[in-house]
Amino acid sequence: MKIFLYLYSVGFLFFSCQNGPVPLVDPPGGKSFWAVSINPSTLDPAITDLTPYVVPALFVGASQHLEVYQEIYSKNKVSAATIENLILKFENSIIPIEHRIFGKPLDVDGNGKLTILLLDIQDGYSGSEFISGYFDPWNQFADSLVYDKTSSKSRSNEKEMLYLDTYPSNLESNSFLATAAHEYQHLLHFSHDLLNKTGTLEEKWVNEGLSEVASDLAGFGPQSLRLVGFSGTSDNSLVDWSDQLADYSNVYSYFRYLADAFSCTASSCDILSAIFASDKVGIEGVNVGIDAYDVSFAAACGNVTGLANPSFQCSFRYFWANILSLSNVNGNFSSSSFFFIPDTMYDIASNHLPTLPSFSSVSIAQFIPFGYGLFKKNSGDIPTLNAGVCPGVCDVANFSILYETSATNYLIYNHSESVTGFISRTPQLNVVAQATTTTTGAYKPNYKEKRIHISIPQTILSGLK
Repeated sequence: MKIFLYLYSVGFLFFSCQNGPVPLVDPPGGKSFWAVSINPSTLDPAITDLTPYVVPALFVGASQHLEVYQEIYSKNKVSAATIENLILKFENSIIPIEHRIFGKPLDVDGNGKLTILLLDIQDGYSGSEFISGYFDPWNQFADSLVYDKTSSKSRSNEKEMLYLDTYPSNLESNSFLATAAHEYQHLLHFSHDLLNKTGTLEEKWVNEGLSEVASDLAGFGPQSLRLVGFSGTSDNSLVDWSDQLADYSNVYSYFRYLADAFSCTASSCDILSAIFASDKVGIEGVNVGIDAYDVSFAAACGNVTGLANPSFQCSFRYFWANILSLSNVNGNFSSSSFFFIPDTMYDIASNHLPTLPSFSSVSIAQFIPFGYGLFKKNSGDIPTLNAGVCPGVCDVANFSILYETSATNYLIYNHSESVTGFISRTPQLNVVAQATTTTTGAYKPNYKEKRIHISIPQTILSGLK
C-alpha cells in the first residue's frame, strides 16, 4: 500500500468570507472546506447550534481510500508520523472491519475516497469540555440545495468527510483513533439509511450505540469511561435519547453486551450487521435484526405474549440478567412466571455495576421507558405488581422482575417503549426500599471529550432527496 505524505510551511495569509452559496476559493497548494462551529453545551446540535465557516487546508497525505488535509492555522500542527499512523489505522483496521460489518459509503463525489480534515474544531474550548470529532451529513448533498434548505445555516463540501480535532485532542492517544472509528460508522449508517430505509434516519440511541462498539471492533476499546458512567444511569432510558453523556454509557453497555453475547470479532459481527442492515429503525429495527440473526431468540425468554418487539425486549432482559451474573432468574412478566438461565456472562461491565446506596421506604415507584430500578428486599417474597393501588394507570404488563434468590437485591424494569409506568408493593411485604439515583458510582462527566452527532431533521431531509 502506498502512502503519500505532504507537509508544507506556508507564509501567506488566506481569508475567505462567504455570505452566499458561491464556490469556495482554494489557497495555493491546498483546498478550502466548509466546517461548522458548534455550541459545546450540546451533544446533539440542532441547526441553530451550527455556524458554517471556511477552513483553508493543506493536502498532507493520501492512500487507496483516504485523502487527508490539515488546517493551515491549527494551534497544534500534526506530525508526519501521526498522519501516517492515522492512514494506516484506517486502511488496515477501520475501513476493512467496518465495511465487513456495516457496509460501504455512497461515494457521492465518485472518487472512492474518504476525506479527513484535521482541524481545531471551533467548540468554545476554554480548558473544559471539547469536541473530538464529528460527521456532518450535510456533505452528502449539493451545496446550493443545503444552503437553501437550511437558510444558510449549513453548507456542503459534497463528499464523504470526517472532521477530527487537533486541539486540545491528544493525537497520539487511543481515544483519537476511537473517535475516528466512531464517526466513520455514522457516515456508513447515514449512507445506508438513504439507500435502504426510504430516507428514514436511524434513531440516535441505535446509531450511537453502534458507533461506540465500532470503536471496540476496530481495535480501540473498550470504552472504559463509558462503563464507569454506566454505574449511575438508573434514571436514564435506554431508548429515549436525552442529550446526556449518560446516554452514551447506557447504549454502549447494551450494544457491547450484544457484541459479547454473540461472539463478535473484528472479522465478523453478525448480530450488529443484522441490526445495521434492518430496513426498520429504533426498537423495531433492533428487533428485526435480532430475529434475522436468530429467529428463535425470544423463545428462551418465557412468556412474551402481547409484546410488540419480543426479541428486543427479551435481549434487554438477558442484558440485565448477565450484568447481575444471575444463574437462576425467575420473576413476573405479564402476570405469568418465566425462568431462564443466561448462556453468556457479560464480562465488560463487571466492575462498574449500578450500586445500591442507602434506602428510603417507598410505596410507589415510577419507571421511565426501558428504564430500571434497583431495590432491596427485607423478606424472601417476590414483590407483586399491584395495579389496584397505583395512581392513574398502572401498565403492569410492561414490567418484569429479575430476582436473585441468593441475595437481597432485585431489579425491576419497564418494557414499555413510550409509557412511564408505576408499580406498588403489596402491603403484606416487609418494607422495601428503592435505590436513589445518587449512587456511590453515580454518573459524573469526569471526562472532557465529546463525539458529536450532527443530524438532519426528517422534514428537511425529504426535500434534499
